[in-house]
Amino acid sequence: MKQRKRVSDELADQIAFLSRKGFSLLPVGGASGKAPITKGWADRRLTLSQVMGPMVGVGSTAYGVRLDAVTVLDCDVYDQSLLDRLQNRFGWSTVTVKSPRGAHLYYGGKLPYRLNLKSEGLPVDVKTGPNEYVLGPTSVRADGGKYSQLAGYLGETRLDPLEQPDQVSRTAPQGHPKVPMGQRHEFLLSRALMYARSVDTLEELNGNLEWDRTEECSSPETITIKEVEGISSWAWKLRLENRLFERKNSVFEINRLAMAALRQYRNFAEALALYTCLCEAHGHRPETVFRLNGVAMRGAGLLNLSERKFLAARRTLENAGLIQQVQSHRAAKHGKGFCLLAPQRLIARSENNCAYLPARGL
Repeated sequence: MKQRKRVSDELADQIAFLSRKGFSLLPVGGASGKAPITKGWADRRLTLSQVMGPMVGVGSTAYGVRLDAVTVLDCDVYDQSLLDRLQNRFGWSTVTVKSPRGAHLYYGGKLPYRLNLKSEGLPVDVKTGPNEYVLGPTSVRADGGKYSQLAGYLGETRLDPLEQPDQVSRTAPQGHPKVPMGQRHEFLLSRALMYARSVDTLEELNGNLEWDRTEECSSPETITIKEVEGISSWAWKLRLENRLFERKNSVFEINRLAMAALRQYRNFAEALALYTCLCEAHGHRPETVFRLNGVAMRGAGLLNLSERKFLAARRTLENAGLIQQVQSHRAAKHGKGFCLLAPQRLIARSENNCAYLPARGL
């Protein structure tokens, strides 16, 4: 039988002490050692038994401190020059905790606006509000990472407020217009994609998005935690699958089955060149209807094919089942409309030689 990790007396005393001092705590664990293991933690204050019980149940030796009325500058690296720079700018942090990679600088009070230091190139997350948390002092993650006091003592040392940052750092001043109903979903989707490019974990992404829900959206109480988690999971999956669209600095896919299909044709190179342009422009939204005009593509510098070779390449893509005409030409209205098709199944001829079977009835 696997032996559970024991919650040390030091850790239990620390949790009990912070709970008595009015801090809202939550049990964490999971594979990362930092994920909440109790649902609804952002909507209520957990009792001491509701924090300790789940920790003992899963053998966790870490807990989170919810930042209801606290702001933490979460440094991804431990660099004294970075800590000095932050404290020269925002004031002295009376409580500092060493994290496995960096440090947590604690300040009193909740920021009334969004402060994004990563947009300035600093490896620092600004965490504040009831939907945010950091791992508390004396915590030990499953991978052995420890959180230890460097200066002050959380719960005893008075936390000074974050001093007024410079105006450039503000991205959402107090009193700014809220995102109206009807636009909130698109707003949260775009924010999730932005966060997915820079955060370290899904939990961090979700925490940022919950903050935006509460602080940026009108009537945030009508957006459930489950909806926010769904958007966070969607964006995180795109990151794991390397499918985050970042304009020119991004990757697009060409299916190997499509390559196999095109190799059967004499004009393989021309057809592949056209297909590559189409995948780059429309591969992330295959349902898009587009026009195919060789003269326009040459003029835009996208493709350097004569009109004869362009039309032959287009016919090859149609015959291979990679594009389909979905709109007919209408005089004085528009040309033929096409859309991309997913490569169809293969019929295996041998282990290393496959024939492509286009879709029927197209």
